[in-house]
Amino acid sequence: MYRKLLLMLRKQKSVLVWISIVAAGALVPAMWILVSGHSLVWRDTSKLFQPVRSLVVEALQQFQLPLWNPYEALGIPLFAQMMHGVLHPVSVLGAIFFPHAGMDAFILIYVMMAVILLTRPRGLFGEEGMMT
Repeated sequence: MYRKLLLMLRKQKSVLVWISIVAAGALVPAMWILVSGHSLVWRDTSKLFQPVRSLVVEALQQFQLPLWNPYEALGIPLFAQMMHGVLHPVSVLGAIFFPHAGMDAFILIYVMMAVILLTRPRGLFGEEGMMT
């Protein structure tokens, strides 16, 4: 029994080391860009998502749904636009925990989520993991 427990702990340790290596490989280039004073946000993200994010954050912090964007044209429905992902779990958590972080934080969170989902071991979350 003790030997089996040690083998399981070694396997989990190697899994954590592997996930850390892959995460570093995925996040270091993004962090290098951010540390150099640049942003990960450009083109469509900076024109479509970044300006509206403050409306979404403000409404979600007040426990309301951001139904309307009064700053575009004569006003358009904001909640009905699926591309802003108002109720996406990362969007809601970002509005609560990182209200002033901007879109760079979301990009880093999505990269980290991709690393975790792609490197998860088999048997832990199912048979779809990339790692054996």
